[in-house]
Amino acid sequence: MTKFRYEIVQREGYLLMHCEGTWDHASSRDRWRQLAQSCSRLEVDRALVDDRDLVIETDISTDFEHASFVAKLLRGPCHKLAIVDRYENNAANQFFETVCVNRGLRLRFFSTADDALDWLMPGGRTSGA
Repeated sequence: MTKFRYEIVQREGYLLMHCEGTWDHASSRDRWRQLAQSCSRLEVDRALVDDRDLVIETDISTDFEHASFVAKLLRGPCHKLAIVDRYENNAANQFFETVCVNRGLRLRFFSTADDALDWLMPGGRTSGA
């Protein structure tokens, strides 16, 4: 099991958060807090989260609670959030996205960083992830 870790990097017009390792609830809550604080501190209202190197095993009740937490935390400082993930997580991603959107967070999942940036940025892609 690889320890969960993440890095936040400022890019032109957005923040990029790359995550890797094995997901755990407490560490994931911390990453969202750090992203919200970084958006506020740097006055950046868009973020791309790359979860392709993250191993996630969870259940529907945890997903619901976690998505509710993320939406409440980020809907102020982050106006638009794109998450890039592996396709095999599609059903869980759709559920997470629906919960967040229903709570006021503009969030979408993508399978490629290029597609995520096309949606995230006003004029489409400006720099790769």
